Amino acid sequence: MKLPIAGAECPNCNTKIPFYNEHEYKYGSPIVTCKHCGKKYLDLRYHEIAVEGMPQNELNGKRYLVFGLICLIISIAGALFSFYYIRATGGRLILEIAFISPIAAVAAIFNFIELINVKTGAKQKRLERYMQASRERLKDRVYAAELEENGYKLPKD
Repeated sequence: MKLPIAGAECPNCNTKIPFYNEHEYKYGSPIVTCKHCGKKYLDLRYHEIAVEGMPQNELNGKRYLVFGLICLIISIAGALFSFYYIRATGGRLILEIAFISPIAAVAAIFNFIELINVKTGAKQKRLERYMQASRERLKDRVYAAELEENGYKLPKD
């Protein structure tokens, strides 16, 4: 049976999905059962890694390094600009610039943490655990058939 696709709420009963962000990329079953009405729907934020394959771009350390450095530069530039602007104007501050600096610093930290995870192999191990869980789910013939009915191309294993 073709399942409806969810947005920010269950497509069956319109109950809001908590903390829904359509741009999230999660690993797990895209077939979700609503906690409110008990009906199934597709949540396209979830990706069945054994079907779609290992995402190689997530294991690219250069990507995290470059973005982390860019964020660090933005953070430092924003802090320096704010400091000099405060001194030049006698204590006035441009809030937009002042907020960019700590936000960029946090983004840099997250990217450097991901870089460390890639370099140490921790991210590879985490993705392999997702892959194993995905393969286990696909062993369920009913689940696999349900995925196929909803347009997923299953691997020939």
